[in-house]
Formats: sequence, structure tokens, C-alpha cells
Amino acid sequence: MATGQHAPPREGGSMEIGTDPGTITHRPTVGGDRLRRLGIDTGAEHVVYLHHASPICRSEGLGAHARVQLRIGARQLLATLAIVHGELLAPDEAGLCESAWHTLQPQPHEHVVIAHPASVESLASVRAKIYGRTLDDTQLHAIVRDIVDHRYSHLELAAFITACSGDHLATDEVIALTRAMVDTGARLRWPQSTVVDKHCIGGLAGNRTTPVVVAIVTALGLVMPKTSSRAITSPAGTADTMAMLAPVELDLVHMRHTVERCGGCIVWGGAMNLAPADDVLIRVERALDVDSAGQLVASVLSKKIAAGSTHVVIDVPVGPTAKIRSEAEARALQLLLEQVTAAFGLQLRVLLSDGREPIGRGIGPALEAHDVLAVLQNHADAPADLRARALQIAAAVLETGGLAGTAQALKMATECLDSGRAWVQFQAICTAQGGLRVPGSAPWQQPVLAPRDGVVTAIDNRRLSRVAKLAGAPSAPPGRAHSAGARTRPGQHRPTAVHRARAKPRRAGLRHGIRGATSRHRLPGGGVVSAIYALPGNEEMADRLAWHSGLPRRVVQVHRFPDGESRVRIEPPQLRSVAVFVCTLDHPDPKLLPLTMAAATARELGASRVGLVAPYLAYMRQDTRFHEGEAVSARVFGQLLGGAFNWLVTVDPHLHRYRRLGDVYPLDGYVVHAAQRLARWIAQEVPQPLLIGPDGESAQWVNAVARMLEAPCVVAAKQRYGDRDVRITLPALDRYAGHTPVVLDDIIASGHTMIATVQCLRDQPLPPPVCVGVHGIFANGALEALHAAGAARVVVSNTIASPQSQIDLSEELAQVMLERCGGRLRAPPSSLRRSPP
Repeated sequence: MATGQHAPPREGGSMEIGTDPGTITHRPTVGGDRLRRLGIDTGAEHVVYLHHASPICRSEGLGAHARVQLRIGARQLLATLAIVHGELLAPDEAGLCESAWHTLQPQPHEHVVIAHPASVESLASVRAKIYGRTLDDTQLHAIVRDIVDHRYSHLELAAFITACSGDHLATDEVIALTRAMVDTGARLRWPQSTVVDKHCIGGLAGNRTTPVVVAIVTALGLVMPKTSSRAITSPAGTADTMAMLAPVELDLVHMRHTVERCGGCIVWGGAMNLAPADDVLIRVERALDVDSAGQLVASVLSKKIAAGSTHVVIDVPVGPTAKIRSEAEARALQLLLEQVTAAFGLQLRVLLSDGREPIGRGIGPALEAHDVLAVLQNHADAPADLRARALQIAAAVLETGGLAGTAQALKMATECLDSGRAWVQFQAICTAQGGLRVPGSAPWQQPVLAPRDGVVTAIDNRRLSRVAKLAGAPSAPPGRAHSAGARTRPGQHRPTAVHRARAKPRRAGLRHGIRGATSRHRLPGGGVVSAIYALPGNEEMADRLAWHSGLPRRVVQVHRFPDGESRVRIEPPQLRSVAVFVCTLDHPDPKLLPLTMAAATARELGASRVGLVAPYLAYMRQDTRFHEGEAVSARVFGQLLGGAFNWLVTVDPHLHRYRRLGDVYPLDGYVVHAAQRLARWIAQEVPQPLLIGPDGESAQWVNAVARMLEAPCVVAAKQRYGDRDVRITLPALDRYAGHTPVVLDDIIASGHTMIATVQCLRDQPLPPPVCVGVHGIFANGALEALHAAGAARVVVSNTIASPQSQIDLSEELAQVMLERCGGRLRAPPSSLRRSPP
């Protein structure tokens, strides 16, 4: 079912059989109203679910784990079949996992054909490799092309990875695999003749040198567009750590802009389609805990070549518990790297470094980010080993890039770091990528002290990394392991270790060492916050705010008695703290009393200030007395909230007759504007957009987004004859043929205005429109009516949670929330504007 709701089975439970319009044969199809969105996250693998008595299974001879093709017109994908026993699905229904649902975007009026796919011919080459045969360029290119096209299941990917592991790839095969991975994705080209890059083979806990190296090298004039990966078998990859400091999921246009402005960037390569097969393979390698030499070289170098690098420095840490465990293994890897780079004309320098112990003090994205900031800001207690390693690699990059000789390179790098130039440059790069972030910290912390005096003789990188992963790294960013004394060099006594977790540990092995929790959090500006409190139904947004800020999330318990009264209970805040409540105020009447009771309770229990994050603010449209005797709801509602809270953060309130939030609310109000996020989503999802405003009130949103996109825009004329009678007039749009209309408004409530606009667009020579809104209320079947009117997609932000909430504003909300709690924001997103008092 397109809405994700469970439809009642038809009488008799028969499958609707339709004719597949793409063939001359009759194939069983599932009507769009019989498709169900099951909400199952299967990672990147598409999975379709059928009842064991499904007519499709019988007619096509399908069983569990079969590969099937799903097709709706020109939209198609390959999926793995799972068979359902029980009542989850009716025999005439089909269920889709999240990735399949988002890819197909089925509509109620459409039919999906489910049938056997064409055979994947390249699997024959995988079977040949399993039996020890050598593959040529054509065979490996076919395999990689099918991987990129998602024609391989995870089982088949695992078979290919296993067949290539160990020393099973010859040098020519590594070269061919690298070339295939480059050719099946995007490839960047830069005007400069010298484009430098670096990579660390990994295996060390910490060792997050890249942000420091990029800052130094680009500050001194070299071009370094650094694309980095997520973690494979470690607690953090460079992209994971950099994501704690700035956005890393940039598209090609944003990346180019950053490099043109700053000379460099540090971004996640997977967001730009550079060697996309690598990202698919990495997900399976992570599950298998496999990263062999041939695959490693192809993975690293394909990204460098695709990113347009000409000169590359590769750091190879060598140690008994590092990824590369012996000098002989390191020399063999160095030789393979040199052979492959020579085939592509890359200039290469390999550094063999000490990998016997961790680098830096933090393990995992958040704590490694704190280490990076300490080095860049020249703190007195910055990790000396991280600083030294970063300077060594930066000097090698300067020398390889031809900017300095051996004698001068280290001196130049050191002076750049010591003078503060590298820190200034790093801030500029973060700002260009979307804004500098403050890394969070985790609520669960416990010192682990050495039981006796002694001398550290060895450190196991793999065990430290495993502890960090048990604590949540890298998937729960604030949850990390931090090695303080455990990384102490021989001769120091009483080593200690601190493990930090995002939530209370569930694994028995970790729970033994992590038993405490910190409920008092001191922010960068000195403010103290006890917790973020989520009203019922607001847990997802509160979790996102906690993720961005590093603050703990608590629930507000609301119990309703049979007589309609409510009991509200909260966890007591710290004395003289700031308590933050999260409650979006759609359908506000049943929410208002528990919310104000919770706020009053927080004050009574010791909170010095109480704030409210209300992504959607209700009662803003009744901003004047339209008829005699009516309440001006906006002012009344503002007075109620103003008496309960010291400050308020919201998203794009409907300020029509009022110029400022302060004209309605007697408190300190901040407004987050969604236009920048809307524009970014449209740029990524809609080809050649034509922005359309359904009425004059929408002109401010439409014009702002159109300017950001440099796209044309049109505002319709509206005449309203009643609550449900709306007439829309649009000019002739013939000159915009080839554009995709995007109907944009701030609120989609009853949807009558937007529905009328979509209907009006039927007479225009344009494809079906995409409807985009800031706040999606979808009252009285508005969503279904929009689709019935002809909307291709309906997308809103997550100010009100729904399946259509695909535009995330939590980062902007968290930035303002932290500022109101006493934190200092060095570079808030440009989408933030303070509402004047």
C-alpha cells in the first residue's frame, strides 16, 4: 500500500492478475494498493516479501532467497525474495523493505510486475575465480558493472570478496579491478597540474591525521580534494570523524565549490559516486571483517584516481596488532601499490610508520575529533604523537607535490601549524562544507584503573578497537572508547582507560567495565544542561538533537486517567541547569497541558531556565479577528507558551500579519529557516526544477529557494470561495518544457490549495509535479488527494514526523538549542537567523 498502511485482504484473498504492458506474455502483477511498506531496514540490499501462498510464487516457481525483478514502468530493481508465514502479509499482498520502497516509489494506481530477472552473466566469472582462475579486464569490468547496478545479492558479493581475498588477485587483476571501479563511477578533473592526496592503510586506533594534513597542505598553496571512507573494520574512518566537525556528504557541485574556495576539502567519497562499487563492497567486507591486500589497493587507488589526484602519499603503519603486521608484509604491499600506481601514471610515496600502539587519545569519531581540534588549536595538552605523525605526513605531501625539498618540508609544515594558519584554514574548509560543528560527548563514562603498579609493555590495537565498537562506534557517533593511560608508552605507571557509550551498554562484556552515567553536561560556553526531554511522539526528533549535541535524552511520562486528567512525570534536572523540552505542536490541544505541566515541574525541581524546541508551531494562522467574538488564537497561544518557557526554537512559523515572532510570543524566540535544506533536496532529487508557488503567501519560500537553485519560478493566482473551494490560475508554461514542476509551500494541511495547483498543472506541457512543503500536517486525507490529483512525489521536512519526512532539519535546530543553553557556536549554518526581539 503506497501509504504504508495495512490494507484489508480482498474477499477470497486472490492475487490481482494484470497484463505486463512491457511484454506480450501475461505476468502476475501486484496492484499498488496491495503493496505494503514494511519499514524493515535491510541495509543496501533490496528485499521483497511474499506470502507463502502467493499466486506469484506458484506461477513463477519462486522460493526463499530467489532473485526477482520488480518493475513499475521504467522504474525497476532486483531484489531478494523472502517468504512470509503468518499474518504479516495476505496472499494477495507484497511487502517491500525501506530501500526497495524508496527506489520504486510505488503509487496506489500503479502495478508492479514481479518475475524472474535476466541472468547475471558475470556470476560465471565469479565462479571461475572461486576455482582459482585468473580474470581479465573484460570479466572484472562486467562484475563491477553488475555490482554498481545492484544486480548482486549480498551472498553473491560475499562470494566474490572471498574468492579475491588473501593473495588470490594477481597484479594484473588488481590493476583491472581498479580500472573497472574507476570507469563505473564519476571521475573528477581539476585545472591544476598537481593535485595531492594522502591515505593511511589503517589498523591503528585513533591516528586521525587527515584533517590536520589537509589544513596544513592547502594553507601552503597545494590543492588537496580529500575524499575519505567510512570505517570498514575500525571504530572510525576519516569520514566518520570529519562528520563530527562538518558535513561530509557533499555532492560534486558543493565539493568543487569548496575546493575552488579553499584549495581542499575532506568529504565522504560515497556521496559523489566516485568508484561506487567500492562502497557496496565495503559494506559486505565490514560484515565479513575482511580487507585483503588486492582489494585494499584497488579500493584506495580507485578513489584517488577517480578524485583526480596526481600525487599520493600512503602511510602504512606496521605493528603486531595493526592491519599490516610485519615489515615483509608492508614491503609486499608497497610493491603492489607502486605497480598499480605506475599503470595509471600516479606519483606515489609510501611511508612505513610505527603501528605498535594507538595514535592520539581518543578512539571513535567524536573523541578523535576532539584530538584533531586540540592539535589544530595548539592546545598545551594536545596529543603529541598525533601532532608529530600529522606533521610527518604533511611534510611528505609537500615534498611529493613539489612545494618543498626534504630539508624544508617539515619546517614549513611545523610553522604553518604553530602560527595558527592551519587552524584558520581548517575553519574555512568546514565553513565551505556547511559549517563547523562542535563534537559531542557521551553520557555513559567510567574510568577503568590499573589494578597494580607496573610498566606497559604492549598495546593491542585490535582489542581497543573492539571495545570502541562495543560502545557504539562508529554507528552511534557520541558513543566512543577513549584510551588515556592504556596508550601510555613503556615506563609510565598505572595506566587508565575510559570507555564512553551513547546509551547504557547492553553487552555483558562491556557492561562489566561501564557502570556509571554522567547526567551533568557542561557545554563549551559554560552552560550546564541536564537533559533533552521528549514529549510522547517526539522521541525521534529528540534522539537526533541528542545525537548532534551529545546531550542525553530523557522521556516525559504522561499517564491519562479514565476521567481524562493527566499525570506528568520527568526525571529531575540538575540544579541551576537548563532543561530543554522537545514537542512539535501539530494537533496542539492535547499536547499543551502536559507540556506546560512538564515545564513547570522542571522549574520546581531546580532548572534555572526552561526552553522549548517546537519544530512546528500551531495557531499561527488565526492571527487576527476575522469575525466578531473570535479569539485571536495566535496571541492567546503565544501568551500560554511565553508563561511556561524562557525561550523557543521553531522552524518557519506562519508569520503572515506579524513581522516577528516576538510580536506574538513574550519570550526569546529563534527561527530556523528551511529554505537551504529544501533547495539542497530539490537539487539532488529533481532534474531541471521549475519552482511553483500555489499562492501569493508562498512567494517568499519559492523566491528564496529559486535563488539558491538559480532556477525559474512562477507564483499562481488564487481565489478562495470557501474552505474547500479554491480556484488556481497559472500562466502558460510552454517555455519551460523539459523542466520538472516543484510545487512549494510552507504548510500542507488540508492541501486544497496545493491540490488545485497540481490539477491546474495537468493542462501544462510538463511532467507530473513534485510537491514539497516545510510542515506536513496532511489533514483529512490530503496526502492521498495530492497523489490522486497527479503529484509524482510529496516530500516534507521532519518538523512533523511522517513517511514523507525526507528533509532533516535537526542539525540546524540542535545548533540553536546549544547556543541557547550556553554553548558558543563558531560557525552556525547560514540557514539560522535569530528572530528580532
